[in-house]
Amino acid sequence: MGETIIEIKSLFKSYHIGHAEVPVLRNINLAVNKNAYMVIKGPSGSGKSTLMHIIGCLDRSDSGSYCFDGHSVEGLSDSDLAEIRGGKIGFVFQSFNLIPRLSILKNVEMPLFYLGIPGRERSNLAKNALSRVGLEHRLTHSPAELSGGEKQRVAIARAIVTNPSIILADEPTGNLDSKTGEEILKIFDEIYREGGTIVVVTHEERVAERGGRIVTILDGEIISNIVMTSTKT
Repeated sequence: MGETIIEIKSLFKSYHIGHAEVPVLRNINLAVNKNAYMVIKGPSGSGKSTLMHIIGCLDRSDSGSYCFDGHSVEGLSDSDLAEIRGGKIGFVFQSFNLIPRLSILKNVEMPLFYLGIPGRERSNLAKNALSRVGLEHRLTHSPAELSGGEKQRVAIARAIVTNPSIILADEPTGNLDSKTGEEILKIFDEIYREGGTIVVVTHEERVAERGGRIVTILDGEIISNIVMTSTKT
């Protein structure tokens, strides 16, 4: 067993719609080891993205415990959570979330800017991250000049530029055709082989097959948690 980076116990989460309380996650128990490749799979509305947001410190649970890298997350201030997000978690979203008015290089530099990294060092780190995803030749281009696959490569470069403890990817191939999606998944494979820790949320079976562990959620509950005997990674 590897060292645990994520440990969740008896987690519950509900949303209020008008006067009604709608449960989204129920009694979630989950552990993620360092240098693991975990996939959280489930249909739309199953609660998987809500779980991802809680893991990524973008949302809070109603009850239960959550430890990130050995430290309890409950009770942390919003600024403490922002510090964890900025320095220890890399995010990749389906919609890319790039800033249209900034160049590709400046988009990737952004997390380093918020960490207070000096300009020249920011630039060098961002260039290295873009080189890892094969976009070292597009530094000055804007997001509007890129294909969907290239935009997602930029998003991955931005996620890895801080050398985070874990990468969280929410439907990373959802806006891409199958060929381009496969190219993106190969980048995740490479990050994993280099020692990265990855958690991917998806409803696609072909994406789920990449993981070393597949956690399936249905109606807010984990219904299976399977370690794969062989993976494409």
